[in-house]
Amino acid sequence: SRFTERNGIVSPDGRWLAVRSLSGVRVWNAANGELVATLPASSAPGRRRHFAFSPDSRRIALSERQTTQIWSLPEGSPIGESIDSAPANVYDLSFSGSGERLLVWNNRAALVCDARTGKLGRPPLPVDFNTTDDVLFTPDGTRLVKTSVDTTVQVINIESGQPAFPPLLHGGLVFDLSFQQEGKILVTNSVDGLFRFWDLTTGNLHAAPPAREPEYTPIS
Repeated sequence: SRFTERNGIVSPDGRWLAVRSLSGVRVWNAANGELVATLPASSAPGRRRHFAFSPDSRRIALSERQTTQIWSLPEGSPIGESIDSAPANVYDLSFSGSGERLLVWNNRAALVCDARTGKLGRPPLPVDFNTTDDVLFTPDGTRLVKTSVDTTVQVINIESGQPAFPPLLHGGLVFDLSFQQEGKILVTNSVDGLFRFWDLTTGNLHAAPPAREPEYTPIS
């Protein structure tokens, strides 16, 4: 989400701990506490920084203001070219499930990049920062899921840049998403207290949403 700035994350395999610091991001061996790599910052301390591990835990992407760089682990060496978002600031980033793509979301567009070279895989996909809450990959990395403040969720085909189907309607703001059945089902939870199960092939609801609580209930 654009409102979230993490101070530390653990790699998917549990080997590395990445922690934001004044000098950049430090990566530690989670088993013995050894400092593995220091990824330098190019701007003044206190600037927003976002970072994410690749699914295989062998790369980490670091965004700072308008620039994103992918680094190798444990070497701490830059991979490919840096990704320039200028003049827009980066608000979040994530790898696709296969680790082949990197999503860099700024306040103007979603950039879908090759996660090994840093090169754009397609022209930027426009994103209205004023109405968008979050953008993320589907598990297969072929589509983006975008949550909006108008209480809808959109699924966008990356290759065409077009919606896969009409917006998925909710009774309140959507705060949590998860994927089930190998990415075929999207589960959403909104502030109306309802879980909804969406077929990502058709965009249809599987069944009437079950009530859980009269307020926001996080997805476990």
